[in-house]
Amino acid sequence: MALRPSQALLRILQASEEGRLGNKKARSLLSAKCGKAVSLEDYEKYKEQLLTSGTIKKGRGRGGSIELVQLELYNSKGKENNLQLNEQEQLHHLHISVRSVPGLRVKKHRKSITFLCGNDSDKLSCGWNRSQSTFFIRYRIESNKKDYSQLVKDLFTKAKEGIPKSNIIKRKSDIVLHVGENVAQANRVIRRLYNLLEDVSLKNAPAKVGLARKPRAENYYTDIASLIKHCIDNDLRWPLKNWRKAFGFDDVDELIVLGHSPNGFISNNPWREHVVPVCLIKDQAIKMAEQGASVNVIADFIRHHLYIVHITNDERKQLDSNKQEGGYNLKTSMPEDWIFGCNPLERLTAAGIEIKYDKQTSLTNWKPWKQRRRDKVREYIAQQFSREDDD
Repeated sequence: MALRPSQALLRILQASEEGRLGNKKARSLLSAKCGKAVSLEDYEKYKEQLLTSGTIKKGRGRGGSIELVQLELYNSKGKENNLQLNEQEQLHHLHISVRSVPGLRVKKHRKSITFLCGNDSDKLSCGWNRSQSTFFIRYRIESNKKDYSQLVKDLFTKAKEGIPKSNIIKRKSDIVLHVGENVAQANRVIRRLYNLLEDVSLKNAPAKVGLARKPRAENYYTDIASLIKHCIDNDLRWPLKNWRKAFGFDDVDELIVLGHSPNGFISNNPWREHVVPVCLIKDQAIKMAEQGASVNVIADFIRHHLYIVHITNDERKQLDSNKQEGGYNLKTSMPEDWIFGCNPLERLTAAGIEIKYDKQTSLTNWKPWKQRRRDKVREYIAQQFSREDDD
């Protein structure tokens, strides 16, 4: 059975003397192993698969390089120990990924992760199958409960649509869905299953389980900050490409909606408006992670700026359109001289949009960040500008 190109690339890297290769050399060796020229585009795709899985990381050097993760342990203790470590790394990546799904309750075990879906607390598990190099999702048939394996098979079939090389295995005690080596695809399938289970129940909730959180708890900010920090530290790109869904910025309205404009309250189709453009929040949080900010600092930054209000579509057009059209040209920007740490509502105030609060919030009587906290953000921004000037 022929190896997949990404696995062939991994074998080449493992066979190298130092577990490290330049991109040009690695691509040349992969072409020789595959028996045909591998294009730069295909090489980047195979490399990205390994980067996303956490098996390799980027290295330095002219033209760039790749190297095995945990290289020292691999060289000193042998291949088998590295494979065991890689299994734990894959499980860790999966845990970071699925715990960011709003409403999902997750518990990590030594070799698997249990997750509960929705108000019915439907129970499934997931993990990494080392022998087949694939993430899996499992429904276990419990002897004291009704067997819903046929329903689960139907749900698995729907959830895996569009996922290449995924397959379902039915056994006596369980039914397992293999979804491949990409953690982003595993996250995608689990989100689909979560949505599909809203209309049905597996009736296998644990005997003792709390009520489903709606929607997320206060630790939402820490979870998102942890995910951003993890992506930056491990050079994982997939959550940053589809960041709105990966970070759950549109799934936590009960936590972040402040209120509404007077007309937005009576509108049949109000517009959900982030008081600070969410793309700015995302970009700044990533910069902070790149510059070494801790999870708590990033979480506090997100908590202070991530809010939504309901306004009318006319108010939204006035906010977004350019000045020649009578608008304020603030679709993805804040007013001039505003910096992070200033009043998040300043953009709406500049456009003359009044906000009525639906619940008590720290912004009702807004107070700026403490000076020390605000100085940290100023320092991060100043460092970024100085780096750009140096370039």
